[in-house]
Amino acid sequence: MITTVAGYWLILGTLFGLCIWKVYLGAIICSVVGFSFLEMLVYTNVPVILSVVVTYFLGQQILQLFNNKKNGFDKRLRKVVVLWNKYGFISAAILAPVLLGIPVFITIGLRLKEPFSKLFFSVLTMSVLWTSLLYIFTDYLSLTEYFDVSSYL
Repeated sequence: MITTVAGYWLILGTLFGLCIWKVYLGAIICSVVGFSFLEMLVYTNVPVILSVVVTYFLGQQILQLFNNKKNGFDKRLRKVVVLWNKYGFISAAILAPVLLGIPVFITIGLRLKEPFSKLFFSVLTMSVLWTSLLYIFTDYLSLTEYFDVSSYL
């Protein structure tokens, strides 16, 4: 259990920084530190929501800034579209919170003109599923016996 306010804010800042990009370490840290399941869901998924919104709207502005009006199709984008169609949106959404990275997934979806609601809800759903699964798995393994994080705070 965390005994100091500074230690609590240190853990929250670490969770926020890690979960903006990927969520797997956030769920494990929450389990080891002793946060409840509801606290883990809030502390790991609020940065995910922020990351999706900021990446999407900032990406829109950047794409408008560098929008080339040339005819034809970009060869690099064609390769991405082939991979997107071959492996699918769902596969990328499943892997985004743990392997691909949330901003990378949102940027690819934005470039391929996916709607915001589809990107937002797919990332949020997969993030909740991954964090829940990892929290339960870490709690099942009883990793708090091996890592005494509270003694360092």
